[in-house]
Amino acid sequence: MPDALFGISWVERYAHVIFSEAVSDPIVTSANDHRVYAVFSTPDSDVRMSAVCSFSMKRIREEFDYGTFKQQRTVNSLWVPYNRNEIPRPRPGACVPDSTKLPEATVSFITRTPLMHRAIESVNGPMLIEGSDRADLTQIAVLPHVDSVNGQNYDIIYLGTSDGRVLKLIEAVNNTTVIESVTVFSRTIPVVNLLTTPRQLVVVSSDEVATIDVHHCNEPDSCNRCVALQDPHCAWDLTIARCVNRNSWTGGHFIQNIVFGQSEQCPEGIVISEELNDGRFFVNTCGKRFL
Repeated sequence: MPDALFGISWVERYAHVIFSEAVSDPIVTSANDHRVYAVFSTPDSDVRMSAVCSFSMKRIREEFDYGTFKQQRTVNSLWVPYNRNEIPRPRPGACVPDSTKLPEATVSFITRTPLMHRAIESVNGPMLIEGSDRADLTQIAVLPHVDSVNGQNYDIIYLGTSDGRVLKLIEAVNNTTVIESVTVFSRTIPVVNLLTTPRQLVVVSSDEVATIDVHHCNEPDSCNRCVALQDPHCAWDLTIARCVNRNSWTGGHFIQNIVFGQSEQCPEGIVISEELNDGRFFVNTCGKRFL
């Protein structure tokens, strides 16, 4: 994450609520159009809320390359855009062969004018908003480009909460699905850091470190329940009649539907019930713990 990225205003407005404080460090994924994910909160609001948003790295680069800068001529002045004709060349922030040879005008401009004028809007608005009746979102980690059965890949988002849980979610066709909510710690304590590996998630509190699996594909006991997870990690294996993780996808016939969470290919057909559509799949586990 380049330091200059913090010259962008990270402000997300949604339904008259402004999420203006970045709670976690942004996470950048590697793809054709890199995505930047971050957690925000509403520190100045009477109603405490938090949200996770994604941003286009392409849009961020365009702003740095072609946008104008923000300036305040006096302490009592409003912030206004910098006159483009007054921006020195080479352009501040542009890559140059040797930064030690930058002219003084460019160097002094960077130190004097560190902010870009326009804020970057998130892609499709907040992916998830947690209101005052839920725990705050505190940390974020991403497993990028996890392949589903049909070859489509998804960024899988893991969110730490202030009450010691981890939420797992994805975005498919501009809709966010919360796949599961995992209780990690026996006490209600905030998650202060998250680290991902292809197989495990490292969850850190102020005085504990725990590891949990990145998926819980073995929990559902039917095809419909497995498909209803909408988890790219999990698919129903018709050959052995079990919900299996993607490391077991060798041969056989696998059923999965990330977008709708239903499939007519399931032996029991499509089952629509409150039990299968009650939102989050809850898992209670303390994983492997290290004090």
